[in-house]
Amino acid sequence: MEDYSSKKILIVDDEPDVRLYLKSALEDYGFSVETAVDGFDALKKNREIHS
Repeated sequence: MEDYSSKKILIVDDEPDVRLYLKSALEDYGFSVETAVDGFDALKKNREIHS
């Protein structure tokens, strides 16, 4: 199995259940996952991640 721990994913969705499901599934494969509730939150998280 390939190591995806260096790969970061930002999930943006307004449904908490969708965010949780996708985050859990991707983390099971070793991805580093952040979530955001909307576009504004996504931009804020993106700035935090890349600063």
